[in-house]
Amino acid sequence: MKSARRFLVSPALARLARKERGISDRSVIGYFQGQSDRQQAVEIGQQSSTLVLITKDGDGPATEERFDVPRRHAEALLESCAARIGFERTRMDAGGRMVQITRLLTSQPVELIDVEFAEGEDPSRFWPPAWFGPEVTDDQTWSDRALAMEGLPSKATPQANETALSAFLDDIEGIGALQRFTQREPAERKTVPASERKAAAAAAAGPNANVVAAPFTPRAAGGEA
Repeated sequence: MKSARRFLVSPALARLARKERGISDRSVIGYFQGQSDRQQAVEIGQQSSTLVLITKDGDGPATEERFDVPRRHAEALLESCAARIGFERTRMDAGGRMVQITRLLTSQPVELIDVEFAEGEDPSRFWPPAWFGPEVTDDQTWSDRALAMEGLPSKATPQANETALSAFLDDIEGIGALQRFTQREPAERKTVPASERKAAAAAAAGPNANVVAAPFTPRAAGGEA
């Protein structure tokens, strides 16, 4: 089963991410009244409708099963759910890993970052960028189900400072992964001499890096080539 970590994020940065990357998908999830060892939900997205079963056996990890269902059946099940919640998701690269900015469409919209990990991958090795807010992975009041059933927890909304904004722009511009490489733990860090960095940058820029292109002038219809 995949694992995930969840973080809060500044609403201003989440809004900027949607502006730059757009909305990847929208969905609504309905939750049935469940038991301590079994929970059921139905999710209707733009492309699919799914019945979700989550079971927990003793102290072991929970297992999740998903079953595709016809949309009209999912809509009927949604009407009988105890609580519903809508989502807007935006995907973007954060320091070399694709993450998902999730906006929960509640009475007070909530902005979260979800980072998924493949089965067998160690989530603790993920180093969140400086623009991520506090982690709430282990706080069950920030789970989708709890937010739908119980509402928004009383926790301060993170605000973006200059450091967070700079790190966010690095990821938007595609240089966040390089920044994170230079900040790895000492055991993993590899020092690259300044001369080599300059040479690599010059090679990437190409021979015409300092040439300013002339403005493009549209050619009139029927004009000469």
